[in-house]
Amino acid sequence: MSNSWVSAVLWGGSMGLAVQASRIAEKLNIWDLISTATYGLLGIALSVVGYLIFDLITPFSLGKELVEDKNIAVGVVVAGIIIGISIIIAAAIS
Repeated sequence: MSNSWVSAVLWGGSMGLAVQASRIAEKLNIWDLISTATYGLLGIALSVVGYLIFDLITPFSLGKELVEDKNIAVGVVVAGIIIGISIIIAAAIS
């Protein structure tokens, strides 16, 4: 008896997801996809530019510290900088 209940719940949930997906597909158009891709690429490009600027203002080479020396502390700082830059870019774009 419990197997039929579980299958009914799973089937009903999957039908709900299918209906939700069809509603999303109805509202989605090509311009939304182009806009999303454009803003995504712009955000990635600006993040790279921010990283390069941060690399220029540091007194040492970030690439050397990360790749050759495997400096974990520099990796954590760079990750924080990239996340911070990305949050600022996301706020500016939206």
